[in-house]
Amino acid sequence: MATLLYNAYVYVNSIDMSTYVRSVEIPFDRDSHDVTTMGCTTKISLAGLKDSKIRVTFIQDFAVTTVDDRLWTMYDAGTGYEMIVRPDSGAVSTSNPQWTMTVWLKNYTGISGAVGSVPETVAEFELSTGNVERTTA
Repeated sequence: MATLLYNAYVYVNSIDMSTYVRSVEIPFDRDSHDVTTMGCTTKISLAGLKDSKIRVTFIQDFAVTTVDDRLWTMYDAGTGYEMIVRPDSGAVSTSNPQWTMTVWLKNYTGISGAVGSVPETVAEFELSTGNVERTTA
């Protein structure tokens, strides 16, 4: 059964950033290696390395200890941070899985918006070490 995404949980660098999140996505990707040889009538490929990114759109806030202050610090440092994402801020369960990973902030848009609009910022995190862990309990 489909549910609405309206209370996602985004925790990064020991900080719950959920109240500023406008959207979040975790696309999982894997390299593909073509191994098609002569005589094949169908293209054949092998699965390669996994690639994980997290893209979050935040409502921008420039006050101290809010969005810009925290994201700029992470971007400037260029080091790894723990990140946890869940569809809902409630308890982890089979219907509310949790993804945990160590990431670094690859891209950060300091400000984006048009005249009279609410400023937003997009942050793209990439896996720093280890694997993405998905838990349901």
